[in-house]
Amino acid sequence: MLVALGDLGVRLLTGDGRERARWDVPADQVVMADHGGCALLLVHGEGLVDIHRLDLATRRVRHWATMRLGPVLPTDRGVARGPAVAEASNLVVDVPGTGGTRAWRTSGKVV
Repeated sequence: MLVALGDLGVRLLTGDGRERARWDVPADQVVMADHGGCALLLVHGEGLVDIHRLDLATRRVRHWATMRLGPVLPTDRGVARGPAVAEASNLVVDVPGTGGTRAWRTSGKVV
């Protein structure tokens, strides 16, 4: 289980609660990729979300982006979603495993 502990960082725990790995990157939300090989570590600040990408195979973390986002929803597709600046749109960010980023915005009310 991957657990975000705020300023204490992120921990990978075994089923019985023992610490298997730790990363000292602050995170208050984890968004897992559907394949389970990587996760986005998010820190929500004043109007900004700081995002790190954790590769679980190599156990490396790198800063990925800082974005102005509303709430970010968990996903089963390796995509972070959240209402963008305007209430009537969604911002979708795709984080491919080999680098590169695709982002697009959809219009319509978020339900």
